[in-house]
Amino acid sequence: MASEQPISTSVLDGIGSTSLVELRHLGSSNHARILIKMESENPTGSMKDRMALAIIDAAERDGQLNPGGRVVEYTGGSTGVSLALICGLKGYRLDIVTSDAFSREKRDHMQALGAKLMLVNSIDGGMDAALTHAMIDAARRLRQNTGAFWVDQLNNADADVSCVLYLNTHQRGFQGGAFAFVDADAFLEEHPDAFESGDDAGASSDDEAPVPKKKKRKVKRNGKK
Repeated sequence: MASEQPISTSVLDGIGSTSLVELRHLGSSNHARILIKMESENPTGSMKDRMALAIIDAAERDGQLNPGGRVVEYTGGSTGVSLALICGLKGYRLDIVTSDAFSREKRDHMQALGAKLMLVNSIDGGMDAALTHAMIDAARRLRQNTGAFWVDQLNNADADVSCVLYLNTHQRGFQGGAFAFVDADAFLEEHPDAFESGDDAGASSDDEAPVPKKKKRKVKRNGKK
């Protein structure tokens, strides 16, 4: 009899433990084993869920966030969506400083998840250093005026914890660990056969997952777009 599938009590349980998919259509017969991590399986479809949860959890442990507290951050959208989900579930008010230079879809998504937006106007919808500084200054003022916890993701060491957890999930169960971790730029566009379904493809995770069929998705290589 098959074991009963565990039932989660929170959507936050879905952050991390994403599937590993082995690519078997690349390189020669003696190439290294190549696995990709399906971070789109996180609740908001982004690996930013890991970072946002790590920062909020750390703030709770350190006493910077108490029940019913307030959180503030400046963002173009991806981190904001992750924070909105997590803060909404944990009962924190979230103030997001963003701009009309970023997509309306991201802004709507953050609002739909309960975030309050402060919009910093851009010049002709363009993003530049002056706009970034204006958003940072607005977030800083919000923190000073409200006593909110400022995520400050680019300067928050707790964000690094999510990277460690991310790498650990790659190495779990592999003898000798992993040799390298790569975010491949436009990988699926360059190698459309990498996700072919059938007997020659494989997938693994904490729970066995199906192998996705061809799907184009932009990612990054070595930190460059």
